[in-house]
Amino acid sequence: MYREIFVPCVLGAYPEPAMATAASLAQRSEGRLVALAGASIVAPVATAWMYYPAQVYATMQATGQATVERLATRIRERLTPETVRWEVRSTDRIWMTPGEQAVPHARFADVTVLGLDRELTDFEDRLFSALLVESGVPLLTVATDAAVSRFQRAVVAWKDTREASRAVHDAMPLLARSQAVDVLIVDASPERERPHAAETLILSHLERHGLRPNVVRRCAEDGGAGPAILEHARETGADYIVAGGYGRRRASEFIFGGVTRTLMKHSPIPVLFAH
Repeated sequence: MYREIFVPCVLGAYPEPAMATAASLAQRSEGRLVALAGASIVAPVATAWMYYPAQVYATMQATGQATVERLATRIRERLTPETVRWEVRSTDRIWMTPGEQAVPHARFADVTVLGLDRELTDFEDRLFSALLVESGVPLLTVATDAAVSRFQRAVVAWKDTREASRAVHDAMPLLARSQAVDVLIVDASPERERPHAAETLILSHLERHGLRPNVVRRCAEDGGAGPAILEHARETGADYIVAGGYGRRRASEFIFGGVTRTLMKHSPIPVLFAH
């Protein structure tokens, strides 16, 4: 069970759908929601910092800290009506990147819930990557226009990789309470009669945890496996997706696209990633 649910609000605002989802998870597991208020200052010309008057730094520091405190107050007001246990933290490390602010706190949580806008900014992209790769805990992304998930119908995007295996294990607290779990295998030959040994093993593993997974095979759509996963989730009315994140190098995904980026940018339902 997820006893500590972390919500990083380090981009100067808090994403309501992510906050509501985190509160729902805390309610389900009788856990605690921890929100981090933060803001990051980026100088317009980094190479010219040494030429800025000292007073400029002091002004930027004071402005940044005031922004963080206002945000922390708003988050406390938002969480006050909730019946779950919660804590709001503030970071004064405004000269660090959002990822550098959030990752140290994420490492002491069971899951991180991150709100993502449809039109990803560079800061959001980098924050996502830092939390996924450097925190060591699963990352649940929630679109800024998403409804609160019931977490009853799951789609596990299965592939015989370390990342997919880690995602299944990290998602077990959610999967164990789901009413339906589809293990979705996307490849170029969906009509293959005999499953690979790894597919049989993952099904047996889930069954030993009391689940009754349904195996589904689909052919990769144009653009790769990502669209096929999203289409299956839409057709089945899934509440969330479980997937390995960055199975290949991040630079490659950023340039050429990939399943991770497709899901993080286009999924209308939460996606639990693990790396």
